[in-house]
Amino acid sequence: MTATCVPSANGRTDRRSLSAQIDRFDKMLDGLDSALLDAVKEAVAQSTSTAVAEAVRSALLEIAANPNILAMLQRASVPAPVPEPVKATADVKFTPIGRIGNAIAAAWKFSLGKLKSLGNFVAAPVRATAKAVHQVNQFWSLRRPVLIALAVGIVIGTAGALSSPWLAGLLSGCGAAGTTLGAQFVSWSRRLYASFGMS
Repeated sequence: MTATCVPSANGRTDRRSLSAQIDRFDKMLDGLDSALLDAVKEAVAQSTSTAVAEAVRSALLEIAANPNILAMLQRASVPAPVPEPVKATADVKFTPIGRIGNAIAAAWKFSLGKLKSLGNFVAAPVRATAKAVHQVNQFWSLRRPVLIALAVGIVIGTAGALSSPWLAGLLSGCGAAGTTLGAQFVSWSRRLYASFGMS
């Protein structure tokens, strides 16, 4: 990797440090983060509005084309040939008003069922997209530690490659010991956290 040189005020060239390059890279990643989130929000909004409009349209067409609902509405709209006096103990559902009420209730129940299925149809991709965005944000929050670990690894690897064999062996041994201790600490802390959660 070549270092970029920047001319200074006294005529000498200053070399950019690795930390300045990492900071520049971090700023670029932050810009990409905001652009990615905006693009995802816009895509979700467009696809959701289109899906909702199409689902409502298809639900209404299905309701209008359903012969059972049309038959219920026809039966409800046909007047009784001879209206009989309503007895005090007569059942209301056999009167013309009761039949219309039953037809409206059945149509309402059918419509609610279709709207619930539409809601589930629309909610599933929105939930999946929100979950994906949440997972991306979780990985994105790890960018700084990963970049620092990468920079330290590059520096140690370069030092090991340019040094004598005994120093390279010492550096790799220390790195392996540190990695093992870190993994053991993570495992221990998870067990400890789980035991506090169960108590």
